[in-house]
Amino acid sequence: YRLQVIDSLVEEEVVRQAAEQEGITVSDEDAQAFYDEQRAEYNARARANAGGRELSDEELEERWNNVAAEQGYSPDAYRDYAKRLALEAALADHVNSQGETYSAWLASFKGTLDINIVNDMPQDVPYATGA
Repeated sequence: YRLQVIDSLVEEEVVRQAAEQEGITVSDEDAQAFYDEQRAEYNARARANAGGRELSDEELEERWNNVAAEQGYSPDAYRDYAKRLALEAALADHVNSQGETYSAWLASFKGTLDINIVNDMPQDVPYATGA
């Protein structure tokens, strides 16, 4: 699990650096719009799966917060996570608009970075060995 967290943090930083290099930014308004869009899609799916029962706004709010909690986020932290997702989506759109495949482009970008997390970490701490 610890290595997954580290991988996630590294991936986040790679995307941040790649977006910076490409001049891609996401405003707070764009991030909020992305969050609202994700939430609206979730609400539509929840309503469709409710078997004809009308879901109240409170039920939808609770379900949405549970989704965030299942992923380890508070509602506010999930908004921050959505901003990171919005940045990655904007970067992917930018790369794809240039006729490149995002995953291949990002792998190539990673190759330009000097990242060796495990070997750079102190070896006398538990996370370094996965213990």
